[in-house]
Amino acid sequence: MGCVDTADMLKSYYAIERKSRKWWHRLFWHFLDTSIVNAFILFKKNAMSGLVGANSLKQPLGRRSQSPQSQNQFKTQIPKELRRDQSKHMSVHSSSRRCAHCSTAKTPHRTRWSCNVCNVGLCKTTIKNCFVEFHAV
Repeated sequence: MGCVDTADMLKSYYAIERKSRKWWHRLFWHFLDTSIVNAFILFKKNAMSGLVGANSLKQPLGRRSQSPQSQNQFKTQIPKELRRDQSKHMSVHSSSRRCAHCSTAKTPHRTRWSCNVCNVGLCKTTIKNCFVEFHAV
Protein backbone atom coordinates (compact mmCIF):
# COMPACT_ATOMS: atom_id res chain seq x y z
CA MET A 1 0.00 0.00 0.00
CA GLY A 2 3.05 2.28 -0.27
CA CYS A 3 2.06 4.01 -3.51
CA VAL A 4 -1.57 4.44 -2.45
CA ASP A 5 -0.51 6.13 0.80
CA THR A 6 1.94 8.33 -1.10
CA ALA A 7 -0.74 9.27 -3.64
CA ASP A 8 -3.23 10.15 -0.90
CA MET A 9 -0.60 12.23 0.93
CA LEU A 10 0.40 14.16 -2.21
CA LYS A 11 -3.23 14.65 -3.20
CA SER A 12 -4.01 16.15 0.19
CA TYR A 13 -1.13 18.65 -0.17
CA TYR A 14 -2.15 19.93 -3.59
CA ALA A 15 -5.88 19.32 -3.79
CA ILE A 16 -8.02 21.55 -5.97
CA GLU A 17 -11.03 22.17 -3.74
CA ARG A 18 -13.87 23.74 -5.67
CA LYS A 19 -17.35 24.13 -4.28
CA SER A 20 -20.12 23.51 -6.71
CA ARG A 21 -23.82 22.73 -6.67
CA LYS A 22 -23.36 20.12 -9.34
CA TRP A 23 -22.04 16.80 -7.98
CA TRP A 24 -20.19 15.84 -11.12
CA HIS A 25 -17.94 18.94 -10.91
CA ARG A 26 -16.48 17.77 -7.60
CA LEU A 27 -16.03 14.27 -9.04
CA PHE A 28 -14.24 15.71 -12.07
CA TRP A 29 -11.81 17.72 -9.91
CA HIS A 30 -11.15 14.67 -7.72
CA PHE A 31 -10.20 12.54 -10.74
CA LEU A 32 -8.10 15.35 -12.18
CA ASP A 33 -6.16 15.62 -8.89
CA THR A 34 -5.68 11.86 -8.75
CA SER A 35 -4.44 11.61 -12.33
CA ILE A 36 -1.95 14.46 -11.82
CA VAL A 37 -0.57 12.88 -8.64
CA ASN A 38 -0.29 9.44 -10.28
CA ALA A 39 1.52 10.95 -13.26
CA PHE A 40 3.96 12.65 -10.88
CA ILE A 41 4.62 9.38 -9.01
CA LEU A 42 5.32 7.55 -12.29
CA PHE A 43 7.61 10.36 -13.41
CA LYS A 44 9.59 10.16 -10.17
CA LYS A 45 9.89 6.37 -10.45
CA ASN A 46 11.15 6.56 -14.06
CA ALA A 47 13.56 9.38 -13.23
CA MET A 48 15.10 7.28 -10.44
CA SER A 49 15.56 4.24 -12.68
CA GLY A 50 17.24 6.51 -15.22
CA LEU A 51 19.72 7.66 -12.60
CA VAL A 52 20.50 4.07 -11.60
CA GLY A 53 21.30 3.11 -15.19
CA ALA A 54 18.34 1.00 -16.28
CA ASN A 55 18.07 2.96 -19.54
CA SER A 56 21.58 1.88 -20.54
CA LEU A 57 20.21 -1.58 -21.33
CA LYS A 58 18.53 -0.37 -24.50
CA GLN A 59 20.01 -1.51 -27.79
CA PRO A 60 21.59 1.26 -29.88
CA LEU A 61 19.66 2.25 -32.98
CA GLY A 62 21.01 1.69 -36.46
CA ARG A 63 22.37 -1.22 -38.44
CA ARG A 64 25.58 -3.04 -37.70
CA SER A 65 28.18 -3.20 -40.43
CA GLN A 66 28.35 -6.56 -42.20
CA SER A 67 32.01 -6.47 -43.24
CA PRO A 68 33.88 -9.61 -42.03
CA GLN A 69 37.05 -7.60 -41.32
CA SER A 70 35.40 -5.47 -38.65
CA GLN A 71 33.57 -8.22 -36.75
CA ASN A 72 33.88 -11.90 -36.11
CA GLN A 73 30.74 -13.34 -37.70
CA PHE A 74 30.65 -16.41 -35.47
CA LYS A 75 30.64 -14.68 -32.09
CA THR A 76 27.67 -12.94 -30.56
CA GLN A 77 28.15 -9.18 -30.40
CA ILE A 78 26.95 -7.55 -27.16
CA PRO A 79 27.11 -3.73 -26.84
CA LYS A 80 29.76 -2.49 -24.39
CA GLU A 81 27.17 -0.49 -22.43
CA LEU A 82 25.22 -3.67 -21.74
CA ARG A 83 28.34 -5.68 -20.88
CA ARG A 84 29.77 -3.12 -18.48
CA ASP A 85 26.54 -2.54 -16.56
CA GLN A 86 27.69 -4.53 -13.52
CA SER A 87 24.51 -4.28 -11.47
CA LYS A 88 22.36 -7.04 -12.96
CA HIS A 89 24.68 -9.64 -14.50
CA MET A 90 24.62 -13.05 -12.84
CA SER A 91 25.81 -16.43 -14.02
CA VAL A 92 23.03 -19.00 -14.32
CA HIS A 93 23.12 -22.70 -15.11
CA SER A 94 21.64 -23.38 -18.55
CA SER A 95 21.86 -25.77 -21.47
CA SER A 96 25.19 -26.54 -23.13
CA ARG A 97 26.34 -23.79 -25.50
CA ARG A 98 29.52 -22.27 -26.91
CA CYS A 99 31.48 -19.79 -24.83
CA ALA A 100 31.14 -16.27 -26.26
CA HIS A 101 34.57 -15.22 -24.98
CA CYS A 102 37.08 -18.03 -25.59
CA SER A 103 35.43 -20.28 -28.18
CA THR A 104 36.76 -20.07 -31.74
CA ALA A 105 36.12 -22.00 -34.94
CA LYS A 106 39.35 -24.00 -34.48
CA THR A 107 39.00 -24.64 -30.73
CA PRO A 108 35.33 -24.65 -29.67
CA HIS A 109 34.65 -24.57 -25.93
CA ARG A 110 31.26 -25.60 -24.59
CA THR A 111 29.85 -24.55 -21.24
CA ARG A 112 26.68 -24.90 -19.19
CA TRP A 113 26.93 -21.43 -17.65
CA SER A 114 25.50 -18.25 -19.16
CA CYS A 115 24.85 -14.60 -18.27
CA ASN A 116 21.21 -13.85 -17.47
CA VAL A 117 21.34 -10.33 -19.02
CA CYS A 118 23.61 -10.85 -22.05
CA ASN A 119 22.16 -14.30 -22.77
CA VAL A 120 25.49 -15.75 -23.95
CA GLY A 121 27.37 -18.83 -22.80
CA LEU A 122 30.48 -18.14 -20.71
CA CYS A 123 33.02 -20.53 -19.15
CA LYS A 124 33.13 -20.62 -15.37
CA THR A 125 35.67 -23.11 -14.06
CA THR A 126 38.48 -23.13 -11.51
CA ILE A 127 41.04 -22.80 -14.32
CA LYS A 128 39.46 -19.88 -16.21
CA ASN A 129 36.58 -17.51 -15.58
CA CYS A 130 35.37 -16.12 -18.89
CA PHE A 131 32.36 -14.55 -17.14
CA VAL A 132 34.56 -11.96 -15.40
CA GLU A 133 36.82 -11.42 -18.42
CA PHE A 134 33.87 -10.97 -20.81
CA HIS A 135 32.27 -8.26 -18.65
CA ALA A 136 35.59 -6.49 -17.91
CA VAL A 137 36.52 -5.86 -21.57
